[in-house]
Amino acid sequence: MRKYEEWLSYAERDIKFARVALREGFLTHCCFLSHQCVEKSLKAYLVSKGQLYPKSHHLPELLSLCEASQRTFSRMSRDCNVLNPHYIPTRYPDMAGKYPQAASPSKADAADALRRAKRVFNFVKEIIKYGNNSNRRNTNKS
Repeated sequence: MRKYEEWLSYAERDIKFARVALREGFLTHCCFLSHQCVEKSLKAYLVSKGQLYPKSHHLPELLSLCEASQRTFSRMSRDCNVLNPHYIPTRYPDMAGKYPQAASPSKADAADALRRAKRVFNFVKEIIKYGNNSNRRNTNKS
C-alpha cells in the first residue's frame, strides 16, 4: 500500500465512525471525525504529490498547500472553512466557549459536517486517481 493510500484508508475509517457517531447521537464526535477525515484526505493528496505537509490541523492551511499544485481544490474552500472549527472544542473543553456551535452541534450540524467530509474525501480520491480530468466525475458520492 502506498503512503497516500494509508492516509485515505484512515480518512475513510473516520467517515465510517462519524456515521456511527451521528446515528448514535454523539454529535461532537461526528463533527470531530468529519474534520479528521478532511485533514487526512488533504494530507493524502500532498503525500501523493511527494510534498511535505505541516503538523497542523488547520484545514484552510492544508487546503492552500493543495491548491498550490491543483487549483480545483478551491472548490473545497467552503467545506474546509465550515469544518475547521470542529477540531479544537471537541478536544479541549476549556475552548468550547470560543466555538459554541462547534462545541454543541445540532444533529443537522453534524449531518452537514459528515456530508462535507464525504464531499472532500471523494474529491481528493478523484483528484489523486484522475488528476485534472476529475472535474467530470461526481464528487458527492458517499
